[in-house]
Amino acid sequence: MRTSGRHRREHLAWELLVALGPLAGEPPTLRAVWTAKGNSRQHDPAGILARYGLPPSPVRDVLIDYLTEVRPGLDYGSWLRYAHTLGRAFWWEILQTNPDQQDLRLAPEVVTEWRRRIKLTATGQPRRDVHSLLFRVRGFYRDLQRRALDEPARWGVWAAPSPVRDTDVRALRKAKRHQQARTQQRTRVLTPLLPKLVATATARRDWSVRLLAAAGGTGHDEQVVVDGVTYVRHDPPPLYLRQRRSRIWLRGPDGTHLDVTALEADCFWAWALIETLRLTGCRIEEAMELTQLSLRHYTPPTTGTVVPLLHIVPSKLDIERLIPMAPELVTVLLTIVRRVRGTDGRIPLSIRYDTQDRVHGAPLPHLFSRPVGARQEVLSGSCIRTILNVTAEAAGLEDNGEPVRFTPHDFRRLFTTELVGAGLPLHIAATLLGHLDLDTTRGYTAVFPADVSPPTGR
Repeated sequence: MRTSGRHRREHLAWELLVALGPLAGEPPTLRAVWTAKGNSRQHDPAGILARYGLPPSPVRDVLIDYLTEVRPGLDYGSWLRYAHTLGRAFWWEILQTNPDQQDLRLAPEVVTEWRRRIKLTATGQPRRDVHSLLFRVRGFYRDLQRRALDEPARWGVWAAPSPVRDTDVRALRKAKRHQQARTQQRTRVLTPLLPKLVATATARRDWSVRLLAAAGGTGHDEQVVVDGVTYVRHDPPPLYLRQRRSRIWLRGPDGTHLDVTALEADCFWAWALIETLRLTGCRIEEAMELTQLSLRHYTPPTTGTVVPLLHIVPSKLDIERLIPMAPELVTVLLTIVRRVRGTDGRIPLSIRYDTQDRVHGAPLPHLFSRPVGARQEVLSGSCIRTILNVTAEAAGLEDNGEPVRFTPHDFRRLFTTELVGAGLPLHIAATLLGHLDLDTTRGYTAVFPADVSPPTGR
């Protein structure tokens, strides 16, 4: 325990037993074991519907069969939302309205009451995705009708009129247009703020490095002056095991204590994350899956010039792609590699937990990983949100007096808008982003007034 610096001894004991043989074949970490036993793992359709309290019935069996058949075509996160719609928001609500309902042919008064109930969530709040919910139920009914033609003996008895009207579909299209307009307006707001965010992230990274270097050579209660600000070195007593690690603390002018070691790490990862997302346009889960193996190169036989490439592994749509890297992106990724590389010159292996698919990946040399105790951990979602919010707050980003924050997906829209605005054809932008539908890429692109204004001189 002293050598490893671990605080949770049961984690270390489990990993040692797996490595030494008595528990060979078990998950490599205790966290993976707990995940496999709880709700943070993948479940089958029967287990999902059981969580919603649906009683045994022929309709429940049909839902299980249907969800089993559509599962291979969806990632687990999308499939789970679909199962929640059909199991909880649709059939469970129908049974609350009419407990004797035994088939999918619903009476008009049942449909009316169901539509009234789904306007509110389980907590009584107005539901924001009513139109999307109705669209999924309509797709379920239409899919059953199509399957009834192909396999009448199996699905024919369940073909029934859809409780969702065509007017609901038109309302969904209208709601999507409004959502797209809000998204594009947000992109127009964030575009002029991006340079300030990038500059702040770079400045904070450099400032934290100077602060850590200056504090490293001082003792308890000695003064440290950085950028004209005076700090005082503070060494807290090692009351607990986790405080015995080599961390540096400073007391600021206002009396607050700063963990300079953690501050420097947060500032570095905020800079690295912002630069990577804005220069690649990749999804946040794709960025977290980047490893040392993702850095590739290609030499065209015609020019003989080495072209650096970034390999994006299959994620949301199971499509891998290669992104040509600009020199600026190469510099950022090489800086990350130098940061993560251990004393032996290799990047430590880490296991990433996929929050969408709810599975643990294989041990890989992930780029966006850092030591947590004796383990190497990939940056978590809460860590990413925190460092982005702190950077935006430090930059003082505002829009009409309201503070503005960046989400990881905002950088993807900004990347798309910049590419298309620079004249890149839409189908090439879609390929770089991993989109199958050009309309999806078109929805990411915000149009500025200057882009639609008539040319001068006419």
